[in-house]
Amino acid sequence: MFGTLTDGNWLAEVRGNRLYFSSRIPTALTGRYTLSLLNTNIDQLVPNGSGYGAVLVLKNGTVVLSGQAGDGTAISQTCGLSRLGDWPFHVSMFKGRGRLIGWLLVSQQAGSSIQSDGVAWVKTRAGQALSQWIY
Repeated sequence: MFGTLTDGNWLAEVRGNRLYFSSRIPTALTGRYTLSLLNTNIDQLVPNGSGYGAVLVLKNGTVVLSGQAGDGTAISQTCGLSRLGDWPFHVSMFKGRGRLIGWLLVSQQAGSSIQSDGVAWVKTRAGQALSQWIY
């Protein structure tokens, strides 16, 4: 599913994939991966560190992530993998006042098995975005 949402003032892209894998339909992407979240923002108001994660893809298509954001905050997520290897990356942080969000793609390729067009790190206060930067 692909599309956009708008209220006339702003436009948001919408994307979703159906879960495909199960105990009866195993994925060939089963294995352990390392996720590197490299800080590409040079703004002095945002943390200067990079993050990482250990990723486990189970036979049934479940993705299990545990790691650390660039500021040292522990991150974790469990979700399903689409038929194409897409995974909706979403980690709630700072008691709901922040999040890591993006789409990741798992593939079996040496040196770069998890790819993305970018992951946004958003931190808010009372519903207002304070800062946003991209890994």
